[in-house]
Amino acid sequence: MSAPIFSQPSISEEAIAAMADTMRSGWIASAPRVQEFERVLSPTFGGLPTRSLTSVTGAIALAPLACALKPVWLLKI
Repeated sequence: MSAPIFSQPSISEEAIAAMADTMRSGWIASAPRVQEFERVLSPTFGGLPTRSLTSVTGAIALAPLACALKPVWLLKI
C-alpha cells in the first residue's frame, strides 16, 4: 500500500469563523482583514511594507518590480 498523496487539511474553528465573518462582510480582496494581515506580516520582513494579492499571476507580474529589476527590453545586451 502506498502513502496517500493528499491529506485532510487541519483548519481550526477559529479560522473557519474568521473566514465566515469575512465572507459575510462582503469584503474579500481588499478589506479591513487584508489590511490587518499586511500590517501583521510586515515585521516578518523587517518592517517593510507588505502587500497581498489575489492571484499568483499578479504576484509574478509584480515580483520583478519589487526586486527593482529592469524589464528585459530595457537591458543593453
